[in-house]
Order: sequence, then C-alpha cells, then structure tokens
Amino acid sequence: MLKDNVSVKGKVVVEIIDKKTGKVVDRSEHSNAFVAVGAQYLMQCLLGTATLHTYNKVNLYTDTGSLIKGLDGTYSSITDTGSAKQVTLTATDGSTDTYSFLYEGISYGTESEYGANAFCNKESATKTKGSDQSVKVTWTITIGYSAIPT
Repeated sequence: MLKDNVSVKGKVVVEIIDKKTGKVVDRSEHSNAFVAVGAQYLMQCLLGTATLHTYNKVNLYTDTGSLIKGLDGTYSSITDTGSAKQVTLTATDGSTDTYSFLYEGISYGTESEYGANAFCNKESATKTKGSDQSVKVTWTITIGYSAIPT
C-alpha cells in the first residue's frame, strides 16, 4: 500500500538591487511556511467551495509584523519536475521608498496581518531598501506528486 503526503513547499529569494549598476547588494534564500490560511484555501478548492483568487500579492512587513506594502507579482508557467509541479511568482519594488522589512507573505490581496497570508517567510535579519535600490522577491511554489499506482 502506498503512503503519500501532500507536500506544498516554497522557496523565497529576496534581492536588494542597486538601481544604477544593477548589482545585487544583498541576497537571501529561505524555505517558507505554508500556513493554515493556505491549507484552508486549498481544501476549499478541492471541495469546490472556494472563491477563486489569484494569490499574486507579495506583502512586506516590518520586524513587528506591521504591513509596509503589497507588491503585485507575475507568475511563470507551471513546470513539471517529474515529481512535482512548480510555479514562480516574481514581484519587484522599484520605487524611491526607503523601508526595512523582516517578513514576507503571499496572498490574493494586501493583508494587514502577516498571519493572514497563505505562504509566510521570515528573513534571518532585517533587510533595508534604500531610495536608490529596488527589491526583487522570487517565490517558487512546489506541489509534489506520486506516480500513478499500477
């Protein structure tokens, strides 16, 4: 008898980029958390009771969990690794705003509460975006699958 687990994982890459040179001045990479809000939405999708939304908003939060801003992201095509389906969401802030952030999340809207996102991530240390820099968040979501039983 097969024993399967549904595995929903994510990898977050955050880059701070110098606008003039295009050089990456800070980069981090983390595995994110797929939290209860995301699991509830996935279950509602399976039951056909979900209001379908595109989860393409990357929300940035301070070290106290206060919302800074939501960035509109764009998804890549879905790819198949042979054991999982993957999609990558990319969002960029090229504004002249200056701010520091510690947390990121993905939702279908700008969430005022960090815990209201479907996917959540905490950086190892606070990141600061200067007015002469941009922030690029690349979030790859992976859903594993098994071979068809024969």
